[in-house]
Parts: sequence; structure tokens; C-alpha cells
Amino acid sequence: MKRAITILVLLAAARSAAGNEKLRDLIWSEIQAAGRLEAGRVVPADDKNPYEHLMVENTEAAKAVITVMTIDDPKVARSI
Repeated sequence: MKRAITILVLLAAARSAAGNEKLRDLIWSEIQAAGRLEAGRVVPADDKNPYEHLMVENTEAAKAVITVMTIDDPKVARSI
């Protein structure tokens, strides 16, 4: 069974524990250009979707765990 998961990314932003400090923007096309995208493909913005998004597909019959990307330095100092 073919499953498709579309993740819309308006602006993926990491926030600090206080919730008011933006630590970084995660932009799929930039992640892909840097060679850091481990799975999926970036679908550019169009008339139907004003923001780019990531398409991740499991083409196998069995369930799968798919790593999209790894954030090596998330800039998080403590948990909430």
C-alpha cells in the first residue's frame, strides 16, 4: 500500500523554552540544497499551496519509520 504524507511548512521555527526567542528557521529547500534532507522531496509553492512543503512516501506494504532530517545542534538548553 502506498502512503503519502504531506507536511506543510509555513515557517518551521524552533522556539526557546520561554517561547519568545526564535532560534532558527527550517526551510525545506535550503535543507535539501545543503544535502541534509534524508527522505522526501520538496514540493515548491504553487497556486494551490502558497508555501513549499515536503512530500514523504512509504512505497512499501509494511509500516516504516522515516527520518526526514537530523538537527545536530537544536540550540535547546533545557526542557520545559
